[in-house]
Amino acid sequence: MGQVLSHKSSSARRYCSEVPQKAQSALKTVVSDDPITAVGMNGTIIVGCADGSLSVCSMDDLSLKRTVRLAPSSVSSMAVAPDHSRLAVALRDGSIHILDSDLAPVATIPDAHEMNISALCFKDATTLFSGSRDNSVVLWTLTPAPDRISQFKVDRNIVTVLCISPSDGTVIQGSEDLTLHVLAPATLEEVSTVELGNHFPHCMAKLDESRIVMGQTGFNGDGSELLVLNCDTMAIEARWAGHQYAVKGVGCVGRRVVSASRDMTVRLWDEGFAGTSEVVPLASAGVALVTGPDCAVSVCQNGALVRHVVKDGRMAETHATASLM
Repeated sequence: MGQVLSHKSSSARRYCSEVPQKAQSALKTVVSDDPITAVGMNGTIIVGCADGSLSVCSMDDLSLKRTVRLAPSSVSSMAVAPDHSRLAVALRDGSIHILDSDLAPVATIPDAHEMNISALCFKDATTLFSGSRDNSVVLWTLTPAPDRISQFKVDRNIVTVLCISPSDGTVIQGSEDLTLHVLAPATLEEVSTVELGNHFPHCMAKLDESRIVMGQTGFNGDGSELLVLNCDTMAIEARWAGHQYAVKGVGCVGRRVVSASRDMTVRLWDEGFAGTSEVVPLASAGVALVTGPDCAVSVCQNGALVRHVVKDGRMAETHATASLM
């Protein structure tokens, strides 16, 4: 793992004038139902919105395919099963909705937590983990009907993100207590902890078969880093600086890491992680990121989707859609 380098050449950065004019105009369109989070599922981007709806868009051209309305309560978190057969959607009313691959309802878990559900994660199509601001993580089995199996709860453990370790299948849980809690997947017994410092993670993604990458909160360049966690040793292998505000989305396109931030930029990190090769500006804060085989899609606070095609290790094209509606 190399040290983060500062790239100063003109080729290392794209400025607003280099984003297609059509994309710039589209990015300025504001929608009333603010996007909260997004996931990729079966070639589509599913955006959870503040009005309790799901906007289903094509990954290829960002066109809106349909809208699914669940309940008059804001979407707070979503997760997709590894085989893409199930989608879990948490609402701020405390419920979790399980949908099939066609987004038809399968089951609903009312009052899943005492407070807002801030994170969801599937182990497989029948096993779901949920995390909340009520300081708890809950293990659910979904067949034949949803059932609570176990719970992990400690004081001040406000859950921010959940991820399955690619190394051993343990549950890695981020928290506002500035600690990663590593939990046994069958019992939620705490196996170990990792101290993070002064900031907590907003998002996590699998980097390879032994590591994950996470994006942290931050302000004015303090924090706002990407951290690489070795899941075999539970050691932080690298910290990559560059974003100025909270990193809200992270993922991989091939061997490249892409991150989206509230600082209104998307960053494509060098292979080998020596530094940032490109910084692409957005006209609104990035609130989520979905990655595919050859592209990353930023979900912006103003309601726009921005598709970044990655080719030969660079951002080859950038396209935007005016609205999710």
